[in-house]
Amino acid sequence: MAPESVEHKEELEQASLQNEEVKLEAEYQKSLAVLRDNISYKLSSRELKEGRLFDALFNTAEQRNQLEGVCGVQEILQLERELNSLPIADTGDLTDLIMERIAPVLRRYYFDPEVAARAQQIEGTREPSEMFRAGQIDGYISGSPWEFTIGAGIAGEVKVMVADSIMELNWPEQSRWGLQAVKESLKEVAKLLNERPEIKAVVGVSWMMAHNVASAIGFEKFPELPVDAGKRDSIMSMALAGRRDKPYKPGKQPKPTDVMVGAMSREEFLRRFL
Repeated sequence: MAPESVEHKEELEQASLQNEEVKLEAEYQKSLAVLRDNISYKLSSRELKEGRLFDALFNTAEQRNQLEGVCGVQEILQLERELNSLPIADTGDLTDLIMERIAPVLRRYYFDPEVAARAQQIEGTREPSEMFRAGQIDGYISGSPWEFTIGAGIAGEVKVMVADSIMELNWPEQSRWGLQAVKESLKEVAKLLNERPEIKAVVGVSWMMAHNVASAIGFEKFPELPVDAGKRDSIMSMALAGRRDKPYKPGKQPKPTDVMVGAMSREEFLRRFL
């Protein structure tokens, strides 16, 4: 091969590497911005306790296990110690302090080959979860961990397979939103959904999925689908904490068995809320 051909090939390879780095940097910065919004929202909507900040931000066993599996137990223990040592009095400054400590961990997810490889191994064939915020609702776009068939809606039956792209909403467990306020926020979700044709369904995991409010919005119940025990406990604690000053009426208090998966097909969600 002529020297100029070798040089040209090396230039193309270098350009490809630079393009990949630019792409990763853009994805990293986007994730940072979404993470900051999510942290700010959690700080304003959850009861914070001194020395328990890590639990307020990463409040399910599933989240912690994934962090430890990807980044290593010792690094997450160090992150937990650093976050729990922060003062919680000023939530404005607190967001900046949290981001200073979390940003290096998130950066390794994108730029450390060993960390990225462990993340891929843990997540199997699924793409890494992508965080989003739409109105007052946040959540994740990721591969489905379940296989199920949605039977309701204008599209007829829609079969969702494991690893199919879904949008999972973090339901406002602590909120006292009325039905109309929830619908208004779901309109913002629909705008994002409309831009992502690969997403097959919108999913929520909540105790409210067992009740009429979710059915009235259009979600179909799937009580047979498994829900992580840590996630179930977290949802229950948030639901009860949100009503400490105004307890539920007798017989209306949420039960662990109420926590279940609800889903709506892409087509039905867009028909209702776009």
